[in-house]
Amino acid sequence: MRMEEVFRTAGVPDVTFVEPTEYLAFRIALRSPGIGVVLEGPAGIGKTTLLRWAARQDAELLGGLRTYTARRPADVERLRRLPQTGHRGVLAVDDFHHLPQDVQRALVDHMKRLADAADPPGKLVIIGIPDTGRGLVARSSDIGLRTRVFTLGYAGYDQVLQLITKGEVALNISFDAKAEIAGAAGGSLATAQSLCQAVAALAGIEETMPGDRPAAVRVDLATARAWAMRQMRYFEPAIEAFAALDRPDETACVELLAELAASPTGTVTLDDVRRRRPALDGTIGRVFARPGPGFGPHGEIGRYFHYDARSRRLSADDPQLVFYLRHLDRAALLTAVGKQEANQRQSAFVCYSHRDSYWLDRLLVHLNPLERAGVLDVWSDRRIGLGDDWRRRISDALNAARFAVLLVSADFLASEFIRTVELPRLLAAAERGGCRILPVLVSVSQYEATPDLARYQYANPGGKTLKALDEEAAEEVLDGVARVLAGLLDPP
Repeated sequence: MRMEEVFRTAGVPDVTFVEPTEYLAFRIALRSPGIGVVLEGPAGIGKTTLLRWAARQDAELLGGLRTYTARRPADVERLRRLPQTGHRGVLAVDDFHHLPQDVQRALVDHMKRLADAADPPGKLVIIGIPDTGRGLVARSSDIGLRTRVFTLGYAGYDQVLQLITKGEVALNISFDAKAEIAGAAGGSLATAQSLCQAVAALAGIEETMPGDRPAAVRVDLATARAWAMRQMRYFEPAIEAFAALDRPDETACVELLAELAASPTGTVTLDDVRRRRPALDGTIGRVFARPGPGFGPHGEIGRYFHYDARSRRLSADDPQLVFYLRHLDRAALLTAVGKQEANQRQSAFVCYSHRDSYWLDRLLVHLNPLERAGVLDVWSDRRIGLGDDWRRRISDALNAARFAVLLVSADFLASEFIRTVELPRLLAAAERGGCRILPVLVSVSQYEATPDLARYQYANPGGKTLKALDEEAAEEVLDGVARVLAGLLDPP
């Protein structure tokens, strides 16, 4: 079997399809006569793949599957006439959120008529971004009784690992650090496919390897990420057009791109951003008061971004776009659109396991003089207060981090949140030159066996962990970290 047939970056995967939790319930709803089906969720999580797999398994009962998309003008006209022409079998409407409002209303009415018919000739499946189902109810309150809504979220870490493992078995290979690939995918099965294909290609894997034992494949994740980014450069015109929407002396739209990258769903609500970041309020209000034609489904920006004026939601509308944004070189983007960074925040993010809280306490003591002098903002999750949106607080801190102090231990490396959320963001920023990584070895761990981390020089002389040192020697290591940071800071 050829490698590109196993790890597919386009089309429906055959070998590496991973069933979501509600797969059987989705198939049952698809087979139920008359009931409308809504399949919603962020881009790149496999909505179309799920539908095609279900239609393939139940082909005899469903009577075939056709797909129309809002991105093709001819399909839009077919959908406009659908209530009059009718249809048989399953008809999927992809990119529903891009359809004109009158077409959306007509399809909702058509879905109700199918549900009320004694012997409905066909079934309608609507595919869209998060909250598409709620939007349908807003247009027609009684549609909710006639539809089943399935919401796909980002894949769990175990699901991504399952995809990778299926590919390994098919190709008779074994990635030496597949946990790092799973973490870098950020919950996107499409991104996992791209990264696995890149890693395999870099290792010279073209097809299933011969032999009784799997061939070992070394994971060079940094190179694989760079390879994947080069394949996605077609996003650049839309990203640059979006970044240039505000005035030359403003960077609010670049900040919005960072907000999209930080979002676990690739979607942000503009009102939420304006509340959290008042400095962006005026620019956001002006830019989105009347979005230009570029935001339409056939405009440069609208090809990959969607803005819903009713809910004031902005979405990254492509399977790979969020991954690309997370690894985007901010400085290069600003240069490309003729802007300059207003000011660089000198913030240090401390990444640690709660089991190592003692060492966080000691590190904060050593960094306290820099904080009191007003030259460094030290952030740890202890700054999250009661009632705070803790994921958003962490995401904002990751965006602002110029330095990252990693308190590395076995518990640190075993933390799923650190491995799948914090580390990928920090390491991606480091690759772009936007964040300095400062590892501190707390206790014995697999640090040296973790390629993405091992390339960064740790603070411990001779590699001795803090726990292996006597008290004074351990304090000297932490004092050394404070001194390094002091030397890296810009003058106040």
